[in-house]
Amino acid sequence: MNDNFGSKFQFDVYRLDVFNSVFDQIISDSKQLGPILNRIKTEYDDYLFFLLRNQQLAKQKDNNSIAYLADARIEYSKQCTRINVLDNEINSLNEKIISSNLSNKDLNLKIKIQHEIEQQTNANLNELSNLKKQKN
Repeated sequence: MNDNFGSKFQFDVYRLDVFNSVFDQIISDSKQLGPILNRIKTEYDDYLFFLLRNQQLAKQKDNNSIAYLADARIEYSKQCTRINVLDNEINSLNEKIISSNLSNKDLNLKIKIQHEIEQQTNANLNELSNLKKQKN
């Protein structure tokens, strides 16, 4: 498709060049209308240059926009990958927190049981000591 556009553009440029040469010849041959035709031709040439220049600028902006979008897509992909990595790290840390909480509950239960055993042991020792004092 681009080859057809390029061929058509080259053909149009060739045609314009032919018309330009013919128009220049008419301007130089006509003493009465030459100056007016020259002004008309200059206006058309300036307008054609303006159109071609704006077309080039628009194409350049399109190319810049395409490059920007491509860069933005790459950056978006990188950020999505980074988010996935961070999500995995968060999930891993949450699992460690849950595991630590369970371990803490187990340790707290063991400490409570140990404390109750110590209290019961102290109570038993006190009772035994009181029994010994009563026996003596």
